[in-house]
Amino acid sequence: MRPAISIGPVVGQGASKYAIYFGDAKANVYAVDAQTGKQLWKRRVEEFFLGRITAAPKLYNGRLYVPVTSADAISAALIASVISLAVAPSVRFTTVPR
Repeated sequence: MRPAISIGPVVGQGASKYAIYFGDAKANVYAVDAQTGKQLWKRRVEEFFLGRITAAPKLYNGRLYVPVTSADAISAALIASVISLAVAPSVRFTTVPR
């Protein structure tokens, strides 16, 4: 996966006004302050060891949508983790039940 970023407003992170959101090859999503580069938070969005982020996270209406896949040949269904950014990025939802 090539890293791709999304930039958008951030709340509840002190003086930070905008964040850069991106993922890594181990299914972690990060938010860093767009002005200082300081890491604001990091969240794992897929626990399965073959889990991968498949594209850039998309910020919409206070939620960060993160497309992920299990990279498993048996169950290769694409799912999206959703991180609520209303107060703190602590809630994880998936669009496909497991």
